[in-house]
Amino acid sequence: MAAIGVVICSALSAKLLRVVRLLEEEFAKILGSLTFWQIFILAGFSAVGEEIFFRGAIQPHLGLIITSLLFGLLHFPVNKKLIPWTVFAVGMGFLLGGLYLTTGSLVAPIITHFLINFINLFRLPANEQISSGTLDGSND
Repeated sequence: MAAIGVVICSALSAKLLRVVRLLEEEFAKILGSLTFWQIFILAGFSAVGEEIFFRGAIQPHLGLIITSLLFGLLHFPVNKKLIPWTVFAVGMGFLLGGLYLTTGSLVAPIITHFLINFINLFRLPANEQISSGTLDGSND
């Protein structure tokens, strides 16, 4: 449910806020067009790796606040156009860390992180052909 809420907020924000649209356009330029499986692998590895590291290894020692701030800082971009992503990442750090605290397990934050990344990568302008029906990302 948390992932669905975040994805809905992301989609609405992209429609209503220019800064979010620009962020999505910049990510689309950087990542280019991705196939279904590239999106799946990217979302999977980032979710599992980041949640094991941040929630599993760091949060038990440094707590929710410091871990969430570190999570955001490690998403700090070189490109100034992507700075809103850092703010979003701090918020996601609190959400995912809260899920970890609430459930006592990494399963909920990993699944939530995966779904957010997976669905939002499909929403990028460069991946519109996938979300409109071509699951393999090819143009045939």
